[in-house]
Order: sequence, then C-alpha cells, then structure tokens
Amino acid sequence: MLSKEELEDLARKIKLPGHGKKGNIITALLSAADTQYTLSHFRRNEYVTGNKGTIITFGTRLRALCMGQIGCCIRINPAVLTLLRRINLIFFRTPVYEGHLFVPAILVASHKRVYHRYITTRTPDIFPDRCSLLEYELSLELERGCEASVEDYKQLTSTKEISTKERQAVEETILEFYRRVLDCFKVSLERRTKSQSLLGRVLERFEPGHVYTRTLHHIAPIVGKIDGVESETTILQSLLAQNRWHCGKRGGWYDRLALLHMKDKTTEQLRRAYKLVTVALLDESTLLRYKPKLIRRLKRLEHQLKLAPDERHACDGDLERCQDVYILGCRIRPCAQDSKGTESAAGKTIWEGSQGVPLGVEDYALEHYARLGFRGKHCEGTLVRFIFALLFHDILFMQVPGAFETPYQTAPLDLVMDTFYTSRKEVIDARLKQILNGDALVFADKTDSEHRKDRTFFVGGKWDAFERHEILEILEVTYRPR
Repeated sequence: MLSKEELEDLARKIKLPGHGKKGNIITALLSAADTQYTLSHFRRNEYVTGNKGTIITFGTRLRALCMGQIGCCIRINPAVLTLLRRINLIFFRTPVYEGHLFVPAILVASHKRVYHRYITTRTPDIFPDRCSLLEYELSLELERGCEASVEDYKQLTSTKEISTKERQAVEETILEFYRRVLDCFKVSLERRTKSQSLLGRVLERFEPGHVYTRTLHHIAPIVGKIDGVESETTILQSLLAQNRWHCGKRGGWYDRLALLHMKDKTTEQLRRAYKLVTVALLDESTLLRYKPKLIRRLKRLEHQLKLAPDERHACDGDLERCQDVYILGCRIRPCAQDSKGTESAAGKTIWEGSQGVPLGVEDYALEHYARLGFRGKHCEGTLVRFIFALLFHDILFMQVPGAFETPYQTAPLDLVMDTFYTSRKEVIDARLKQILNGDALVFADKTDSEHRKDRTFFVGGKWDAFERHEILEILEVTYRPR
C-alpha cells in the first residue's frame, strides 16, 4: 500500500539501503524484520512496548511505522465485498478480475470520463443459473490468484538475496494453482463437448473455460521452469486439443510445443516437431503473424533432419530482412545498489546526449534523427492503435449482437477475439479498400473532429499523446495513394 517514495523514507528511518526497485526495498525491509530484534531495556519509544528487558521483534516497530504512514483503514465485511464484486461483475460484464469496483460509472457521474454513445442490448441469459455465475466468478478468482503468485515469483527470482524456503513456497503455490486450473479446464471442456453452448461466439468469454484457457496460456512458461518441460508440454497439448477458446493463440502454442520437442534433439522428437509445425501451417486458426516464425522453424527442422531437397517445403511469402541502422554514441553505465549497499551496473542503458545530458536509448535515437531533420516520438505501439481507432471508429461501434452489453465499454466485447473480423468482414474489407484508395485522411479527420474536444474514452484513444496535425501528417505520408 505504500508508494516507492514512502518505502524509501521508511528504509532511511531504520538505517537500511533505500535505493533500487520497489520490490527490492520491500524484500530488504521484510528480511530485516525477520532477523533483527529490539531490547526494550535499552530503547523505549512510541513504537516499542513491553516489559523491561523483554525482546521485541523488529517487525513490531516496522509495522507501527507502516501504520503511521498509512493511517486509519476500513476493512469491509468479506461477505459484503463478495456481494459488491458480484454486482460489479453482472452489471459491467467484466471479463477479468476487477481490483476497483464501479469505477466507470463513478467517473462518468463525476464528469471525469466520456464514453462513446452507442445502443446497448443486455443479454439476459449469459449466466443461465446461479451455479454458472459462481463458476465463472471462481474462474476469475483463480486467474487472479495465479497472476499474483507469478508476480511474486518474478519478484523473488529478480532478487539475488532469496532464501530457498521462500522460493520453494512460491513455486509450490504456483503448481497448486496450475493443477487446479488444469482440472477445471478439463471439466469445462468435457461439459462444452457434451452440450452445445447457448451463447454466441461473441459472448464465449463469459464461459469459465475461456478464463481457464487464458490462465493456462499465461502460466505455461513459468510452470515449465518450475516443474520441467513435461508439465509445460501437457498444458500446450491440452490447449491445442480444443478449438473453442482463444483460437487466435494456437499458432504460438504450436511454435512453443515444437520448440520443446526440439530441445531433446533426438530424431524421434525432431520428426514430431516437424509434423507439428506442418500441421500448424495448415491450420486455419494459425494467424498470419505466427507464420514467418513457423516457416523459419520448419526450415531449421528440415536441415536438422537432413531431408532431401525434393522433400523440403517451399514458401512464396518469405519476409524480407530489414535494413540494419547503427547509431554510435558514448554509453554511461548506470549504477544501482542492492540491499547491502553494493553498487553494480544494472538497469536501463544511459547515453551521453549532444549537450552532455544523460539520455535513454530511445531519446538518444530521437536526438540522432532530429539532427538529420526528422521529427519523432517514442510511443511503442500507441500510435498504430490510435490510427486504427480513428480509421475504424464507426466499425468498432457498429451494432453486432452481443457486442455491447453496458454503456461503459471502450470497445466491443469481441474485439480481441477471432469473431471480430468474421462478424464485420464485409465492412472491414470495404474500409481497407477505401484506405488504400487514399481516404484515410477523411475518416481520421471526421473521428478526430467529433471526439477530440470531449476526449471520448475508447480503445486506442490517446488524445494527450498526439496532436491533430501530427496524426493527419502521419496519415498523409503513410497512406498516400500510389
């Protein structure tokens, strides 16, 4: 609950190194609480209480200091909190575990946020009975528990000073979640196979199996590190055995499973990987973005298996190699301190700018291109998403059964699913042709003029990051008719 600045201040008060990542500071504080003690005979203050000469743990004082920073807290009755979470789930149709409840409605009521206006249609039988609702609720809680355990594992493994006991405890917790989620996934898949779901493909995200599939996808690599390749292989094979939930990720599952087979390097395993990659490339659910990697893996397997030239595959769609651009500069190695105060080279690389100012690698690259007469921004993928939202805004919010259940959505429920394109295929294909014909500026200008003033909150919208003239200039250069 404390911020990094508050933790650093707390560490300084008790004479501990207060630098580095937030997780490292927390680890140092907890380690000190477990090992240090305070003699009340020599030190008595508002943080240490007890009879003269008794030993009081350092954790007592640390807890008192933390409470002094936090102040008074209100603990809601767990039954009431469960009820509030259930109301939030039913009304807002949240497909993930929500840490903050009723936030969209509160922000709209306080005029802090404006959503796009669209027609909503409530589906009354998303949860046909109470048992279905409770099962979906349980799947979200399991997913949240898995995510928390994985975060703890990553935080502990990034810390050098970690006891074997702590690590084993976190690993066992992750494995317990893994076994439980896998069992629930198999039960959901068996039930789904026996009875046809009444929900359409748009609303399949409200099936517990959808959540279990997503959870297994995220924890598979961690389980492989902890419990071995066999467990990760079991997860991937279970995911590939079904074609109902998260089919868009099948290409990644094929590739990862083939890689696990290739680690054995026996002829049998290599042939198994070769067959798997071949099936993946023929699978209609394998998205285009996975195919270049699968093709490279296929060529590598053909080379390792020493197949004859006439037995090897040929691909007409190989990606061309990008041109390499090298920028030279003077690197300043950053220094960080561990819990013992020892300095070591770590963290993000820092480079000396033209005015001697330390710059990150992205800012250093922007400075280089600025000297060449270019203008640029470091924005990762936000620009592409914003352009997509501007060009396809009316299609995003067009009426599709099951797409809009509440007035507080930033996008249709099926945006990240395979059904998004198939449900709007004709209008999307038509829009792509219009963009190629040079109409991109028309659509972007229309959407921007309608929604920039109110800062309408929808997926991809980054009104603060990009000015109107910047977006239009980028589109004019990028989508100019050829």
